[in-house]
Amino acid sequence: MTKKRWAGRRALLFAGIAALAPLACRLEQGSPVSPSPSVYVQNSNWEIGTASSNSIYENVFQIVNVSEAPVTIKRIKTTCGCAAAQLAEPVIAPQTARELKVSLHPNGRTGPFRGYVALDTDNDSYPVLTANIHADFLMPDGAVMAFPPTVDFGDIIEGDTATRTVTLVRHGQGALNFADAAVNGGHVEITRKEVMPNQTAAVDLSVLPTIQEGPFDDTLLIKTQERVNGELQLPIHGNCVPAIVVVPSTLLVTPKIGVNATGKLIVSNRKKMPFSVSAVAFTPSDFPGTTSVTKLSDCQYEITYSLPAESIGGFAEGALQLSLAGAATSSLSIPIVAAGPGCLDAFAVSK
Repeated sequence: MTKKRWAGRRALLFAGIAALAPLACRLEQGSPVSPSPSVYVQNSNWEIGTASSNSIYENVFQIVNVSEAPVTIKRIKTTCGCAAAQLAEPVIAPQTARELKVSLHPNGRTGPFRGYVALDTDNDSYPVLTANIHADFLMPDGAVMAFPPTVDFGDIIEGDTATRTVTLVRHGQGALNFADAAVNGGHVEITRKEVMPNQTAAVDLSVLPTIQEGPFDDTLLIKTQERVNGELQLPIHGNCVPAIVVVPSTLLVTPKIGVNATGKLIVSNRKKMPFSVSAVAFTPSDFPGTTSVTKLSDCQYEITYSLPAESIGGFAEGALQLSLAGAATSSLSIPIVAAGPGCLDAFAVSK
C-alpha cells in the first residue's frame, strides 16, 4: 500500500472517531429514563387463578396520585355486568391514594376470563387508568347452573302470554332430580324430571301478566335435591304495554282568535288484529267540539277533531272518550289540555 493511500484512509478513520465522540459521551452519561407515572393503579393485575363459577370474589385496588394536583375520577366502566367497582370518593388529593373495591360474580360462566375496570380521569397525561382481572372459572362438582341467569321478557302486549326457555346445566357425578319449579303469576313446565351428568334440561317458562301497563318483576324458583345450589332463584323482568296505542297520547289544544283548533290522532292495535272505534265523545258532555272517524285498515283508525276558538278561554282540561269493539280494552280516555282566547264555562277554568 502506498504512503499516499494509507494517509487517506487514516484521515477517514480519524474523522469517523470524531463523529462518534458525542454519542459516546451521551452513553457515558446514561440514556434518558421515562418518568414514573404520577397517577396509576397499584398492583393493577388481579390474578384470581382457577376458581369456582358460582362464588363471589372481591379485591381492593389502590388508585395512587403522586402529582401536585388533585385528580378526579369522572367515570368507572367494567367489562361486563358480572363485575362491579366502587370508589368512595371520586377526588384523589395530591400525594394520596384511594381504595377501589371490585367484586366479581361469574354467574355460572366457565372458562378463561379476561376483564378489566377502566377509570376515566381529568388528568390529561393519564386520561384512563386500568385494573385487569384474570381468572379461569370452573363449575363446581354437584352444581346446577341456569342460563340465562336472568329472564328478560322485554315488552309484553296486554293480554298476551310471553314465553322464554331457561337451560339448566348439571355438573358432577350422579343424576339430578328436580323437586319443584314455580313462579308467581305464571306457568312453568320442565321437559325432563331427571338430568344425567354434564347434560342439560330446558325449563319452558310462560307468563301472563296481570297488569295492563308498566314494568313487572318476579322470581323463578327451581328446587333440586343437590347439596350445591339446591335452590335456584332467577329474577324475571318484563314490561307490559297496552294492546291499543293512541298517538298522540295527550291532546294539547291552543286555538287562536277566529281560528278553530283542529288535529288528528291515530288509534292502532299492536296485535295487528281487527277492531273498531264504535263511538267518540268529549267530556264534559257539553264540550263544544266535533269529531270524525276514518278507517285506515282493519287494525288502525284516524280520528280528527275540531274545537271552536271562541269557546275556550284561560286554561281548561277535559278528555276524549273512545269506545272500542273487538279490542283487548273496551274504552280509552285521551286527556285534553286546552288554552284559548275565549271562555268555556263547562270546565273548571283557572285564569
